[in-house]
Amino acid sequence: MPSPNQTSTELPLFTSGPRLLQTPPPENDIYTVIVRGEEFQLTHGQISFDSPNHFLDCFTSGFLESRERILRLDRNPSLFALIVDYLSGYPILPLTPDSIPGGMGVTTARRYLLADAQYYRLQRLCNQLTMPSLRIPLGWAGLADEMVSLRDVLASTLPDGVIQREDGSVISTRTGNPVLIYAQDVSFRIVVRRVTTDSAPDREPSLSLELSVPLGLAESKSSQFHADDGSPSASMTDFERNGVLHIDGSPHNLSDVFDWCKSPEKSSMTRNLDASLRGTGVHSQTDSLEDISWVNGRYRSYLKVNNRTVTYGYWADMALCTFSPARENQERKNVLVRAKVRSLHRVLDELDPGLADTL
Repeated sequence: MPSPNQTSTELPLFTSGPRLLQTPPPENDIYTVIVRGEEFQLTHGQISFDSPNHFLDCFTSGFLESRERILRLDRNPSLFALIVDYLSGYPILPLTPDSIPGGMGVTTARRYLLADAQYYRLQRLCNQLTMPSLRIPLGWAGLADEMVSLRDVLASTLPDGVIQREDGSVISTRTGNPVLIYAQDVSFRIVVRRVTTDSAPDREPSLSLELSVPLGLAESKSSQFHADDGSPSASMTDFERNGVLHIDGSPHNLSDVFDWCKSPEKSSMTRNLDASLRGTGVHSQTDSLEDISWVNGRYRSYLKVNNRTVTYGYWADMALCTFSPARENQERKNVLVRAKVRSLHRVLDELDPGLADTL
């Protein structure tokens, strides 16, 4: 969990009442937001800039605020002035000492601004505030110098200069190189699938590393940890050769993880890694044995297929990957570069030390 001096990325819970959406008001309608006594005027275009959000819920529903067109808030008015600039389409990042409230450092202002962005449910601003900055050019590694959020990839709201092609790859229009895709606070699964038949009993398992993104800011970590829907937002089937997976703070080479999952009995993995994969994740396993041959109008047991899936579930505080273009005569492979994940045991222990041991 983040310390008081770190940027908080904990997403708050919201309770939304029934939305009685009306016909959108004209573009020239004015809405008043009063923040600790200071008055701001917003247009319909501004409150719609990063939607859906808290302003649209209040002003275009059956709530009292929609009739009076006045919203009163107990937030920081100086930070709200930055929010208004953002809703007007101005780039407010990076923050500078001249742009933040007096007596507040840049680090503190960024943390408070993120809390406000979460409160107003401005998802794109949250993405901008939590996106890490690239400190060195990445052209030498065959990558673009841009970085985008996985949420923006899924929502097709990529910034200028970045596109997703028909094959699913995300590249820079300037260089044609793959763009780093950043995900934060998402479900992370290691999925090992083994499909064998009578004629091929020793077939090598396939491995995928899956990310599932919560539906929105109102989703809690606890409700998304198990990712019960079974449909990942992104699936990586390859890894960067120097990639690292941090599990509960311990770093492991991604090449070792792939070796262990595909051939545990032959892997040179340490017992520590074996335990971190097997013992602390949310583990599930499914097996099926079924007849698949249909001959002369009825099933025959000429060939049996054994489908076995083992899943290790974690919570990812951070993950970096690329959706790379396919090489000639090859299928496209999404590539995991780096991830920092926590097991359910670690999540519970950080919420309440000793809690996990009582379950």
